[in-house]
This record gives sequence, structure tokens and C-alpha cells, in this order.
Amino acid sequence: MFNKMCSIEFVLILTFSLCFRQANAIQCYQCTSCSRPLDRSHAAKPDNCKSCKTEIVYRVGSIRSINRTCVRQGQTCKASGKMVSKSGNVTMCCYTNLCNTNGGKRIATTKATFIILATLTMLLR
Repeated sequence: MFNKMCSIEFVLILTFSLCFRQANAIQCYQCTSCSRPLDRSHAAKPDNCKSCKTEIVYRVGSIRSINRTCVRQGQTCKASGKMVSKSGNVTMCCYTNLCNTNGGKRIATTKATFIILATLTMLLR
């Protein structure tokens, strides 16, 4: 019984630690009108970021520009998106080192996967 409780606690701690934003400073890619896919050798990588942001501008259904930035302490990154007649802006935020190569989509998928695995582990015990 004790071993089962310890393993469940371990899974919960691991899951929650992966889901919460990192308190430490991270590094992000930074560029204006970035290439697609991102040419990492031509993007700046500033330190001491709180989060990384990717802004994508769409015009008539195609990507017009991609901007990647470092969000510093005191600033906020708010994910958003608004499309009207196949034009608009999408902002994505992520919270791990150099995570804004693809707009942060991979990070959300990874967290969701860990949450699902932890839940299944608890249910199957």
C-alpha cells in the first residue's frame, strides 16, 4: 500500500512540475519577419526571458510575417487570435528554453500528453 501511494505521489509531482511555468529565466529566439521555417543561425537568442512569444500575421489566408520575441520580467505574453475573412493575427506563448521555433504548439502537446499519462497511471492502479 505504501509503495502504491509513493508511486502515485511521484506521478502527481512530476505532472504538476511539468505543467507549471518555469520560474527561472529562459532563452528565446528573437527575430522580426523571421524566415519560415526558422533559420536558427540568423535569429538572436537573448537571455533572461520570462516567456517566449510568436506572433503570426495572416493576410488572405497565407502567412504574411512571423515575429519571435523574448518577453521580459514585468511584461506579459497573452495568447490570442483573431481572424476575419482569412486575415488576422495569432499570438502564441511558451515557457521553456528556445520553445518558440514553432510557436509553442509542441509545448502544449507535450504537457497534455503528460497529464493524460499521469491520469491513466492513477486510474489503472
